Amino acid sequence: MPGRSRPGAHYRVEFNDATFAEDLEHTASDTGRTLAQGERDKLTADGLSYERLKACEAEGRDGTRLPNCVKIYIPEPNGTWGMVFQLRFDDDGRPFLACLAFGTRHPTGPGALSVYEVASRRLNA
Repeated sequence: MPGRSRPGAHYRVEFNDATFAEDLEHTASDTGRTLAQGERDKLTADGLSYERLKACEAEGRDGTRLPNCVKIYIPEPNGTWGMVFQLRFDDDGRPFLACLAFGTRHPTGPGALSVYEVASRRLNA
């Protein structure tokens, strides 16, 4: 996806209400929940600019599998939280980004899953 779009392009973004609510429930801080909801509102209204996208590793060192996925950091440029998206196509063949997960990029607590692990589990279930 990166490298294949014109500068200034925006992708339509869709969220699954149930998985987003689950992600908010597992976010330990009010700050994270507030940032996530604000980002969702903004992305739903305006889309996601090509310039913000960073490619996910198709197969990560941590065992995650996120082929054809991209991520953003929240807040920009290198925030603690992130969102992972997969490129999909609607019934009319138009591309959009489906949010797979929101969460902490690199959690330090015991047993805490990263946003990448959550996205990988959902994608590969």
